[in-house]
Amino acid sequence: MASIGGTLGLSGLPLAETLAKLRTVEEAPLTALARRADVMEAKVSAYGVISSALSTFKATIANVGKESTFGTFKATSSQTDVLTATAPANGGAVGGQYTIHVQELATNQSLSVAGQASRDASIGSGGTIEFTLGDGTTHTVDLLDHGTSLEGIRAAINADSKLGVSATLINSGDPDAPFVLSLSTKDTGLDARVTNITVHGNAELADVLGYDEATSATNPTNVTQPEGAEAKDARITVNGIAITSGKNTLEGAIEGVNITLSAKTQDKPVTLRIARDDTPAVSAVEAFVNGYNALKTVLTNLTNYNAETDQASALTGDRVPRSVDNQLRNVLGNAIDNGGLATMAQLGVKTNVITGKLELDKDKLTKVLADDPEGVMKLFTGERGLVAKLNTTVDQLLSKDGLITTAQDGLKQSVKDIEKQAVRVQARVEDTMSRYEAQFVQLEKFISQMNGTSSYLAQQLDMLAATAKNSK
Repeated sequence: MASIGGTLGLSGLPLAETLAKLRTVEEAPLTALARRADVMEAKVSAYGVISSALSTFKATIANVGKESTFGTFKATSSQTDVLTATAPANGGAVGGQYTIHVQELATNQSLSVAGQASRDASIGSGGTIEFTLGDGTTHTVDLLDHGTSLEGIRAAINADSKLGVSATLINSGDPDAPFVLSLSTKDTGLDARVTNITVHGNAELADVLGYDEATSATNPTNVTQPEGAEAKDARITVNGIAITSGKNTLEGAIEGVNITLSAKTQDKPVTLRIARDDTPAVSAVEAFVNGYNALKTVLTNLTNYNAETDQASALTGDRVPRSVDNQLRNVLGNAIDNGGLATMAQLGVKTNVITGKLELDKDKLTKVLADDPEGVMKLFTGERGLVAKLNTTVDQLLSKDGLITTAQDGLKQSVKDIEKQAVRVQARVEDTMSRYEAQFVQLEKFISQMNGTSSYLAQQLDMLAATAKNSK
């Protein structure tokens, strides 16, 4: 059109402007198609927002669907620098108060091998080292791959993760024999200590590493246990009952309670209180309410209609958000038959009739949890609980064959169909405009010819008039 349009206008008529207006008229269906496609794509995007909001809601309500959230206990120590304690959910803890004396902490054992002049020189050739631990188990370390120097022995011991013993080299600064092999048990307690070290197949190394706890006091060897480096079990009394443990974390000393020791008691014993703690349950129910309300806000924002501005939202009047809202409200509104409380209203959660959002009476919830924690738990948890029913509904909505995906797929296909239709309409527009342009060019030529004829006739008439005047 540009090349043809450039020849228009010589006649003085606004033919180029007329062609532009005709193109606008012809392309009106394309504009309408583009608007329809934009509306559909906006809906596809809005459905994606709903999907994301549903997934977030499902994640938000997960905790309230766990039995471990309800009926929990809190352990409070009067001396946290001496011991701390926890009461794991569903661990069987009961409320109570305990007086605890910490008489001894569990410790690791350390052994030292007499200093050697070199860390790299071999001590004999080959052999294996057999370690016997306090619980009676034995473990053998083969020196074949690492050698019999102190460095090799250290590497062989540390390479064996099942041994329960670690080794390091210490430089004592002794001018004659500075290199000391230090052995330490990885676990605390008497059962983890080394009671015997026997070297097989290497007599020279046996003289250096041989050790027997039972005879070391009467028959000293090159392996010694430094003062204060002996293994010990933790020793405590709980309400006067003596308890020992190879670790400083005691599980089961008090049923359902885990105790971690940090120091011995000094002037006075530790008072440990075990009491119900409904804080996790209250927080979980609050998260449930907030999660639902956040989802409700998304649905409302996507379907709102502003009467003052006559402005609709992306999904105003759309069936998908309406169906999502109805399905979730049906689950929340139906009684739960799971052996506990039947409705949300019984624990202080009601629906605002105007906004459709949930409102929580926290005081009522706290009281119901104190009176019937199991009933609250059964309302939310289990295969027939509220959370399971909501999860099933959300999963169905988000499934490949679900309401949202089906609606999105339908709209995406419609957008593709519109794009194909737009291509056909555009082709028709170009054909029509080509005809208009050709017709306008012919019109321009005709008018130009007429203008030329008119000028010629005017000239002839002027000449005739002049001739007639002169003849007089």
